[in-house]
Amino acid sequence: MTRLKDPVAGLTHLAATFVAIAGTVALWLIAQGDLAKQLSLLVYGLSLIALYAASSAYHLIRTSEARTAALRKFDHAAIFALIAGSFTPPCFNLLTGAWRAGVLGGIWAIALAGITFKIATIQTHRWINVAIYLLMGWFGIVPTIKLFGTLPLTAFSWLLLEALFFTVGAVIYGTKRLNLLPGVFGFHELWHLFVIGGTVSHFMLVLLYVVPYVRVT
Repeated sequence: MTRLKDPVAGLTHLAATFVAIAGTVALWLIAQGDLAKQLSLLVYGLSLIALYAASSAYHLIRTSEARTAALRKFDHAAIFALIAGSFTPPCFNLLTGAWRAGVLGGIWAIALAGITFKIATIQTHRWINVAIYLLMGWFGIVPTIKLFGTLPLTAFSWLLLEALFFTVGAVIYGTKRLNLLPGVFGFHELWHLFVIGGTVSHFMLVLLYVVPYVRVT
């Protein structure tokens, strides 16, 4: 354990990587018969796997300063991919026409710009990162308004839970205040658990409400 750079944060996200792989396979199999829906789920699943794989690699591997910096960039860039990837199944399968094209085009354009910025530039301030991620995530209010009446209210409880996990977790990450066991389990490890909570909430939304939905082409 001492050879690992950040054992708790890294191992929790390593475990989440394998769960994400299993979840992606499950979504693909459940959605058989609708290739377009399967592909939208695959985009989401791959973005989820990428996030947890990049995070676990960055937090577990001890390597040179240059390689650590590269892993950090991919770790942060993967967050942009996950946000856009998470939008993809609900927006592709539940929205139509200009709403579908506009929301997906907008969120992926922002994500690609963010990924490019993260990989090409030096480290930015913690609160700048937090603000950008939260703004992208809360952009989900736009399609959510359109989906009222399409989904049952219980579906929005998962969205609300997801938003709470990510928002509270981001505040914990940004303020660096909650260090429950200094040196072992602090704000960063807590943030990682909140990320898992947020992604599980979104996965349940996709599994229970997006996959069964009969898509309008």
